[in-house]
Amino acid sequence: MARIPFPGELEALAVDDRGRMFATDLLNQYVWRIDRPGATPVVLATGFRSMGGIVVRPDGKLLVGTGNDPFTGTTGYLKPTAKIYLVDPETGAKSVFAVARSANGLAQGPDGAVYASNLFGNSIARISPSGAVDLDWARMLTPNGLAVAPDNSALYVARTVVDGAVTRVPIGDPAAATNVAETSGLDAAAFPDGLTVDSAGQPVVATHLGGIWRVGADRTVCVLASGVYLSSNVGYGRGTDGFSAGRLFRVGFDGVVHEIPAGYDPSATE
Repeated sequence: MARIPFPGELEALAVDDRGRMFATDLLNQYVWRIDRPGATPVVLATGFRSMGGIVVRPDGKLLVGTGNDPFTGTTGYLKPTAKIYLVDPETGAKSVFAVARSANGLAQGPDGAVYASNLFGNSIARISPSGAVDLDWARMLTPNGLAVAPDNSALYVARTVVDGAVTRVPIGDPAAATNVAETSGLDAAAFPDGLTVDSAGQPVVATHLGGIWRVGADRTVCVLASGVYLSSNVGYGRGTDGFSAGRLFRVGFDGVVHEIPAGYDPSATE
């Protein structure tokens, strides 16, 4: 596996249409940018607190979540204070996009709606394309990583502590959420964290105990990699250069980006 070290603890990643990778850093509270494999990572933006998820919007700008800590997540039920920032990918200039209880996990659907999870509570917020914030759009224990199905039919949620599950939340009926994968035995302590979806809408999940899993349509779990300990998130590349389309990348609290060859998605390049 290709290996790129960063001087930090990486929480989440996203790749833009130019094949540039952006990553949030829990240790330094930075957003990093790396333009291509082998390039030197550069600090794009600073001044965050308890960094969480990151998304590249269709216009190329970044959404960066904060409030990824127990105090912010729990006190958010009295007063939400976790900022979701809009960040310029060239200059690092930032402004507040929305406020939620926490934005540990962050995802945006094809319709423009943004979702933010609160690992330390039991809620997932939805920010509509018009900017309206629904703090209790969906309810479940310990929601973490988020990814929207390519057809916008569902939000997939990695649940880190309770159940250790991957849950499918129908966009049109969030109360009808069901688990598409559940852990048992030793896997129950794997701590699923971040996730993405491939071009077929299959969730791909990073776990703290080193497994990278893909959940099939029949709810079977395929192990794409193992022994990649402290994994925090996974994401697919985009574009034809740099971190290119179809390639699956993993980041972790060890500060390392790995490519996961078994996760290659040839349909994403067609």
